[in-house]
Amino acid sequence: MSTNRKDFVNNMQLHHNKLITSPQADEDIKPATNHDQLSTDTLQKTCASESYFHQLKEHIFNQSLWDSNRFHVFNHEAGTGKTRWTLAYIAELVMTTDARVVFVQKFAKDADDECGALKQTVQEINSHSKKEVAGFINSKMHKKSFKEIDEILKLPVLVITHKMYQQICRGLHSNYMKDRDVLIIDEFPHLVERVSISRKDIGDIWINADMFEQSNKILSMADDLRLFLLSLKEDSFYKTTIPTIRFDDEKFNGYQTLLKQCLQVKLNNPHLKSSLENLLHILKHGCIYYQTGFHTFNHDIEFKLLKNNIILDANAEFEKRYELSPLFHVVPQNKYYDYANSTLYSFNENTSKSALSKKNQFFQTVLDRLDLADDEKTLFVTDKERKGEYESQLVGEFSEEPVQVNQQLLSGFAEVKSYSSVDYFGNLIGVNAYKDYQHAIILKTPYFDFPSYVLDYLFYRKEEIKDAELFSANDFDDVRNAIVAGEIYQALKRVNRNNALSSKFIVFMNNKEVMQLLLSQFPNIQFVEDEIHVRRVKKHRVNTNKEKAKAILMQMKNEGKAKVRKKELRDKLEIASPGNFKKILNELEREGFFKANKINCPDRGQVIYFAGELLQQSS
Repeated sequence: MSTNRKDFVNNMQLHHNKLITSPQADEDIKPATNHDQLSTDTLQKTCASESYFHQLKEHIFNQSLWDSNRFHVFNHEAGTGKTRWTLAYIAELVMTTDARVVFVQKFAKDADDECGALKQTVQEINSHSKKEVAGFINSKMHKKSFKEIDEILKLPVLVITHKMYQQICRGLHSNYMKDRDVLIIDEFPHLVERVSISRKDIGDIWINADMFEQSNKILSMADDLRLFLLSLKEDSFYKTTIPTIRFDDEKFNGYQTLLKQCLQVKLNNPHLKSSLENLLHILKHGCIYYQTGFHTFNHDIEFKLLKNNIILDANAEFEKRYELSPLFHVVPQNKYYDYANSTLYSFNENTSKSALSKKNQFFQTVLDRLDLADDEKTLFVTDKERKGEYESQLVGEFSEEPVQVNQQLLSGFAEVKSYSSVDYFGNLIGVNAYKDYQHAIILKTPYFDFPSYVLDYLFYRKEEIKDAELFSANDFDDVRNAIVAGEIYQALKRVNRNNALSSKFIVFMNNKEVMQLLLSQFPNIQFVEDEIHVRRVKKHRVNTNKEKAKAILMQMKNEGKAKVRKKELRDKLEIASPGNFKKILNELEREGFFKANKINCPDRGQVIYFAGELLQQSS
């Protein structure tokens, strides 16, 4: 493991911050400009004191602090109003100087309007400036007249989403950044776009080879790559380890040339075209191997910066990806709130995706265990797949309306929602819909798959992918824990935004390292550890290759075939290792499959016979 990676995954530095127990009057600070400040009475009432954002304001207005080479990341505490104060500062900046701004936010839509969140941001900026200085562009506007977009681009403030910024970083819409000075991104900008090619994708290329002039070469290439993937799959070492792979041999250069020629052909099959493009990208840039597929990131995406570049991210104190690249400089901020009146409950329970699939009664057990008052609004946080199911269970718990089988949103949920809501990870960061809720309950640990962390590391390292680097899950424990802690922290901070209520933050999780990170974000909070016992449903493991072998053999027998060579069956199962194939045949023999179906599979020999009397022919 390289020293650089050790620094990335091991150096966890938590800031010991001075606490501000409640909003306080502004200290006497010098204004960042000589111009009259805009009226911010509403912000003073609903957000943290303006003095808390003094450094941020200085960095927006003071051009001597501007930095065109990197982002300055401000980690003001979630719920203090950093975004709203920033929008006020943007309005003041463009009204008092010639600066032009791009503001990037995570979401475009709200509950009622697919552009609602963008409209709200624009309206808030314009309300501070008392005139139209801001406009937004979203992806669907590209289908409208260019004249409308040109009029928006004339405004000094452009509001876009993270997804649109990612497109700009891919080299599209460069005019959106042209002649602008300040870039402010709200929340961590995750630009990693995975590019993958699976064994099935390679099979699709093989099947469609006759669409191209050099079909024989395409068949040969697809066979070569399929066998390479099979060899990696059969190597048990790669079940727990991810390798990096370079395709620098001359034959792979030939494959790149072949793929470029294929892409010159007009294709009506979007999936085939995407597979060809992804394979070309992987052969050109290198990749990682994971679970029968090659994966890399889109190397055409790179951060675009302006004269002054700022990120607002409450997670920056422990976000490890900022530590990897010199493109980011974290400007640490004090904590603002004191949480002595609230309690963090840690229930030691495995709530990973695989664990929850074996706990059908988990949510009902949670509802039975917790004592939730009807007049205290509670946010339940899970994953997208379980949202509808949990909403249905809440209706059954708190109203007389029967639970629907189809898990659609029930009419009775409108009443339930007056004191409880269910939402999911990936839909919460930056959302203020639950600001007046009192409690939050985390029902799922938001882990990502192993290659996500590896690809993030490789992307932010900003080096070419090397050959034969090896990564294990333990290498990324700190990275994974920081990301999980960030997701949970942001979810918990959706409720009780101004810290005026006594909250219960309840987390079902068995990761103590993540829990310690969460504790560090809630100074002086009361902490209670507990357990909950959920009945687990045991699932019978099915050997899919064994079942597939049964199906193939029975199909051949029903078609009237007298025999099949073992090598042909092994190829159909796509099993590269003779030893693993032998294990499957042994299992079929032990469970009596051959005997029951009058199939003879001699231990020695290369042929399987479909009639008992034909066994004589093998001697």
